[in-house]
Amino acid sequence: MLGIKSIAKTLFPTFIASSLLLLSTLSPVVTANNSKEPEASPSILLVSGSHSNGQKTALLQAGAQDYGFTIAVTRAADIKNLSDRQTAFVEHSLVIFDGVSSRDNAASFAEFIPLIKGSSQAFMAMKFEPDYLHNLSAESAKTISAYYDNGGKKNIDRLLSYFRYRILDGNQQQAILPPVVYPQQGIYHPDYNGLILKHEKPTTTG
Repeated sequence: MLGIKSIAKTLFPTFIASSLLLLSTLSPVVTANNSKEPEASPSILLVSGSHSNGQKTALLQAGAQDYGFTIAVTRAADIKNLSDRQTAFVEHSLVIFDGVSSRDNAASFAEFIPLIKGSSQAFMAMKFEPDYLHNLSAESAKTISAYYDNGGKKNIDRLLSYFRYRILDGNQQQAILPPVVYPQQGIYHPDYNGLILKHEKPTTTG
């Protein structure tokens, strides 16, 4: 009996040490199997032309976080400097060319049209033109433009909802209020970011 106890006392520490060594070897494998790469959030790209709508894009970028997606902003001039221009578009579900006019669209974005037609992404121009429309309905593009062009907190919030549910999720059931369309004529006041109107009220589309 004493011989057995002596052997047990000798082997037990060795057994413990071997077990600990085995666990330490396996633990990185277990950790690796349990850890998952965080999924990248969906993204929408705004490409400015000759002018930048910095205030609107900043509001959209800040608000998009609450909806679980990102809005990236770049300039057409920066994309033109890339050796492979397609790389600027591939990570985004929707690319929006934010020109201030048809002339700006032609000067800033026309050379991207061949890339647009061969892409799997969706494209549109804020100043609507069919040449820049791809994998997106004209109705959706015009609705996005109405939210964006009229601006204001309500329209920005509704545009973010539209991006999330209609564009990224393809959810047609989620209720989203239509754009608030502000009249284009009124009385200017330096302390008001917009038009002061005497008789006209904002209307909604749809």
